[in-house]
Amino acid sequence: MRGQLKIQEMAFVIVALVLLFALLAIFFTSWRLHSVKDEVTALQEYAGGQLVGQLVNTPELEGPCQGCVSWDSAWILAQRNGTIGDRWNVDYLAVEILGINQTCTGQTYPACGQITIVPGKAYGTAQRAFSAVCYWDHTIKQERCQLGMILASGGKA
Repeated sequence: MRGQLKIQEMAFVIVALVLLFALLAIFFTSWRLHSVKDEVTALQEYAGGQLVGQLVNTPELEGPCQGCVSWDSAWILAQRNGTIGDRWNVDYLAVEILGINQTCTGQTYPACGQITIVPGKAYGTAQRAFSAVCYWDHTIKQERCQLGMILASGGKA
């Protein structure tokens, strides 16, 4: 009887140790997967920032100064109904002038604040970069630049 009790105690200890190690393995795996998720998010943000930086410096959007965006060029590209998105491998691209909350239409251009060049649902979070947005101002007869932002999301493979 006593030997049988010792065997049962040993079996319970072994089962308890196996459960303890299983729980530790689950916690470690969960922690590791969470850190991998953070790394993936950081890499996606970095790649998105690189994409936006490249778009700002393309000849199609290039303004009169280094690193600034031409509002007029963005408007012309927006009239192409998003066909430029395939060339740049983006599924969403917009240019905004900060402080003006009106979406551009044929009637409101150029006194508007947002031009969507490639319409579409953003793949994840659209990455943004701040840039000067320049346009010809007919009232003062010269180029005017304002603080703006480029938003882009790349999701096409």
